[in-house]
Amino acid sequence: MKTFLNILISFLLFLTTSWANPNAGESYLFRRNSTGLTDVVTWDPQSLSILGQRVFVLSAEIHPWRLPGNPNLWADLFQKVKDNGFSCVSAIFSWNLYYPAPDTNDGQGDFQAGTYRDLQMFIDSVQAAGLWLIARPGPYINGETTGGGFPGWVENIGGDLRTDNANYTATWMPYVNVIAQLIAKNQITKGGPIILVQSENEFSASSVNSPYMQGIINTFRANGIVIPITANDKNSGEDGNFSPDLPGPGQVNIYCGDSYPQGSNSWAQVQSIYYTFHEAVAFSNPLCLAEKPIGGTGYEIYSTDLTDADYGFVAKFLLIRWRLTKT
Repeated sequence: MKTFLNILISFLLFLTTSWANPNAGESYLFRRNSTGLTDVVTWDPQSLSILGQRVFVLSAEIHPWRLPGNPNLWADLFQKVKDNGFSCVSAIFSWNLYYPAPDTNDGQGDFQAGTYRDLQMFIDSVQAAGLWLIARPGPYINGETTGGGFPGWVENIGGDLRTDNANYTATWMPYVNVIAQLIAKNQITKGGPIILVQSENEFSASSVNSPYMQGIINTFRANGIVIPITANDKNSGEDGNFSPDLPGPGQVNIYCGDSYPQGSNSWAQVQSIYYTFHEAVAFSNPLCLAEKPIGGTGYEIYSTDLTDADYGFVAKFLLIRWRLTKT
């Protein structure tokens, strides 16, 4: 487990849990929701469903550029993910890697085959391991990266970033068009492994932010993405930013929260707040946690604060959580 857990780990969970849902033992009938564009991936308050079957999505977060030396190792890494009981990989695609300049490769970006920029190879390796994939293309990704994944040249444009500023829109639109086309051809409806796509990252709704969020969603759809679009929100999913059950532009299909179980050198009780928050802001969705524990290459400062050198706490915490989960 140590080798595997030396990777940034996060979770996208679609579940009803006995510890989180006080009504978990009761039976209800729910209408399954869809994007209106496909019924291959649907959802209700209890779970995600794929091809009509309820599924529990347990996802390991793996970013292509964090293994830059030899992308042929992706296959081995994904097999370890599969062998450890995960059903899915969640992957951030970083804008700055593919567009070091606005006109890279005549505006089509640098996805050089056989390198860590080869996203098609990455996606194919996920599928070959028998895993699903959640695509998280930004444009802003955070991930403790410099500039949150923005290319350096983006900082030189006029006006605010991550808003409906026209100058900013003109910078992200070419990238999102290209990456959305790649996602669209690899979504599960086309025989690929991608089941969900996330818009932006830990983003808050406002008069200038929400139109930008809606613009990303519209661009995804215009380029053929038909699977559900998600958003991840800070504060354990308490705030409801872009929830489909709250009014305003930028609504996604499935709302998720981010939460980290412990703070630096602290051993707090396991939180039981998630279902309460979920019921208040995203009641038509399954409970979704887009990011859970932290640890891995480049994250040692967090990992060693939270647990021992063998990541024993994280492993035990996740094992207990998994055993208590039912769909």
